[in-house]
Amino acid sequence: MSSSELASGHQMLQELSKAMGDKDHKKCHDLLIKLKRTLISFPTFNNPNASSPTRVQEIMLARGTIEWAVLLAAQERDTKSFASEMNHLKVYYEAEGVEPSDRMYLIKGLNMLRLLAQNSLEEFHMELELIPIKEHKNMYIKVVIEIERNLMEGLYNKLLKTRAVVPSNEYLVYMDMLQDTIRSEIGSCCAEAYDQIEVEGAQKLLMLDSKEEVKKWAAQQEKWNLEGDKFKFTREKLEERLVPFDEIACQTLGYATEMERIV
Repeated sequence: MSSSELASGHQMLQELSKAMGDKDHKKCHDLLIKLKRTLISFPTFNNPNASSPTRVQEIMLARGTIEWAVLLAAQERDTKSFASEMNHLKVYYEAEGVEPSDRMYLIKGLNMLRLLAQNSLEEFHMELELIPIKEHKNMYIKVVIEIERNLMEGLYNKLLKTRAVVPSNEYLVYMDMLQDTIRSEIGSCCAEAYDQIEVEGAQKLLMLDSKEEVKKWAAQQEKWNLEGDKFKFTREKLEERLVPFDEIACQTLGYATEMERIV
């Protein structure tokens, strides 16, 4: 790889960094296409341990490019592209004889948070096992471990407080997705445990801003059926019970107020 080609690649990488800061996603995509065309010509493309006189420079350029591709996919909530780019990036993170990236743990933590948001707990734990124990104290990894623990223990109020202090704004996208996942879990639990709930109570329980929003949300749920001012749940018939909202909120999911305060 010639020095001029590497210099041109690094120049484009700097432009990509600026475009990401400006949130100019169109320019980001255009630059990524050009950079990836450059990467394909590298001897180390997809094989960072291959022999090349400019091996380290090639790896650092490729790694930086794909890191931005991962972060762009996160900003655009493109989970499919995120997963694809992340798998590609791992190859470069494992390269020998190259200084670790300053963004490595930010991105690894972000990937783990994505897995939590997608309810992929098995994959989450697989990724966690690949991170050295001593790095579990890294701020980007530590916060995700705490989020997973709060989820498993049902400590949703602590989870929501964590959202307010995540170590990077990049994490907010998947924190919001995680909020949606939690909302779906709440809806599933309600549908299994109760016969019906008032619209107003469902609005507070699901932390939505209006009755119209809760109706729109419920319309996408398989077991939530709107009848008048109540939602009735489709399931095996049990003794009918109109659940008081306060009872659910206090006994099971007493974090609605906290959500409304933080979000």
